[in-house]
Parts: sequence; structure tokens; C-alpha cells
Amino acid sequence: MRLAEGNRNGALAAYEESLAIRRKLASADPGNAGWQRDVATSLDNVGNVRLGTGNRDGALAAFEEALAIRRKLAAADGGNTGLVRAVSVSLEKVGDVHRAARDHPKALAAYEECLAIRRKVAAFDLGNTTWQRDINVILIRIGDVRIAANDRLGALADYEDSLTIIRKLVATDAGNITWQIDLVVSLYKVGTTAEPALARDFAMPSPMPLVDPVIRETLSFSDWTEAGLRTAMAIFMA
Repeated sequence: MRLAEGNRNGALAAYEESLAIRRKLASADPGNAGWQRDVATSLDNVGNVRLGTGNRDGALAAFEEALAIRRKLAAADGGNTGLVRAVSVSLEKVGDVHRAARDHPKALAAYEECLAIRRKVAAFDLGNTTWQRDINVILIRIGDVRIAANDRLGALADYEDSLTIIRKLVATDAGNITWQIDLVVSLYKVGTTAEPALARDFAMPSPMPLVDPVIRETLSFSDWTEAGLRTAMAIFMA
């Protein structure tokens, strides 16, 4: 509630108090996996607020501690896909901090390990759309880091991989607005990476021109609205 109201200091204090309580519980029974997961969750909450206030070092410390906990839990029960996936979530958060600091090698290392884990998890259940979307999300992040590191061809490969995945998801449920937004993001990334000049066209004021066939595909769904398209544009033009 405090975070939703914009009271980040209050939210941080609450999360840190919660973390202290969960640490105490976990220390009383180190073998209790549930309490260890609770500590990792609290660390995520603390890290998220710290990152939002610009405290990257503090955020990284929280995320890395959560990652260490989740690695141990996953190692103790490697068949638990939920625990393994949780490791990838922590790696994504660690990568996000490095990316914000423009440390491209460290961001890429975290994201690529995250991707490898997510591909492995998804292989257990190819019909799990959440796990497929997890792969899509991290591919976009990897591509963005490659762009920042001037590796346009590498980024294009990642974006095209992302596009293949999200097209398959949308084909199973064209009414899923989240996936439609993912699709327009992937299409935009592919289009503007393959032809950087397109980015300037997409930055033009309303009415928004559709200047390339691959991007024009974003309007091929009957329930895709102008509002939805503009929402997607706001996400990746921010």
C-alpha cells in the first residue's frame, strides 16, 4: 500500500522489518525451505524499492543474496521446476541492475544464464505458456543489452527468436492483450534493428505511421485497439 501511494521510504522500512522477521524465523530452522523462500521474497521487495530510489548497490546486494538462497534451494531439489525458475527470476533482477549501471558484460552474463535456465524449464512442459513467455521476456532484455553494446546483428537474432515465440503464443489466444503487446514490442524491435531508420518514423507524432510490413502485422488482429497499440508504444519508447 505504501509503495502504491508513492511512499517509498515507508515501503522500504516495512519491507526491511519483514525481512528481519523472516531472517529470524529462517535462522531458527535452516532446513525449512518455505522460510528460506520467504527471505528471498523479502529481499526482492527490498531490492525493488532500493532500485526505484536509485540505490543500485543496495538493490544489487539484496538481489544477489536472494539469488544465492534460490540457488541453494534449487540445488537441493533440482526436480522442482518452480525453484529452478525462481533462480532465473533472481538472475533477471541482477541483470537489470547491471544494465541500469550500463555494465553490459555483467548484465549479459546474468541474462544469458537466466535464458539457459528458462529454456531448460520450458522444455519440461512445452505447453506451459508462462514459461514460454519467460523466454520471450529475457530475449528482449538480452537484445537490448546487445544494442547498447553495439552488437546489432546479435540483437536482431535475439529479437527474431523472441518474435517466433510470441507469434506462437498469440496464435493460441489472439485475445490476450499482454501477448499482443509483447508481439508489437518484438515486431518493433525486429523492424527497427533490421532497419534503424524505422525508429525515427515510429517516434513521429500522431497519427502513428505504419512504415514497414513487419510492423504492419501488429494490426492484423481484429481486437487490437489503437489504445492497446499506443500502450505498447509507450512501453518501449520510454
